[in-house]
Amino acid sequence: MDRRFFLQALTMLGGSYATAAIAGFADSSQAAAKPLAIGPSIDELPSDLFSEQDRKELSAMAEVIIPRTESPGAIDAGVPRFIEYMVQNWLNEAEQHVFLEGFRATQKHCLTEFSKSFSELNSDQQLAILEGLEDKASDSPWYDFANVQRQYIEDAPFICQLKELTIFGFYSSELGAKQVLRHDPMPMQFDGEFALGEEDSSWSMIRTM
Repeated sequence: MDRRFFLQALTMLGGSYATAAIAGFADSSQAAAKPLAIGPSIDELPSDLFSEQDRKELSAMAEVIIPRTESPGAIDAGVPRFIEYMVQNWLNEAEQHVFLEGFRATQKHCLTEFSKSFSELNSDQQLAILEGLEDKASDSPWYDFANVQRQYIEDAPFICQLKELTIFGFYSSELGAKQVLRHDPMPMQFDGEFALGEEDSSWSMIRTM
């Protein structure tokens, strides 16, 4: 199976199915023995790419993108572990280089500018740093208006990779599906004209039991 096609398909598949698919196809020896919809949760995905300090910094960055409010945040949903697994096992060598180089450069900037790590900065400083990365990356086609059905952008800057993995990991987690989106495990039908109220969230594609 083509990895690019599979990653794009996952954005439509979502949820526990997506996590299972990622884990299963990353280990081809187990793929044939397991149904697609059975696999480990995000917290059980094996990863050893980052040090504990790196994980602390990555967690802080993901939490800026999806912070805990009255609903769960990125850390609550296990997104940092998901990102580490994806960077280690799914990004190709060039993409991984972009991510790791950007991650290290951001850490170095924090130490140079503030004499603190990203995780030690206050929320305003953290947000300003990520917004600064976005400003520098604004010419990337990743930011093209309504750019949702597209090929995976292999040379997308670090901030784009970080946001994409954070959002995908969050909304394909159980917390994201059940507590932020709306979850109906057995809808039994598709109604393309179902009206959403002004305060209604989108339906989740995750299927959890």
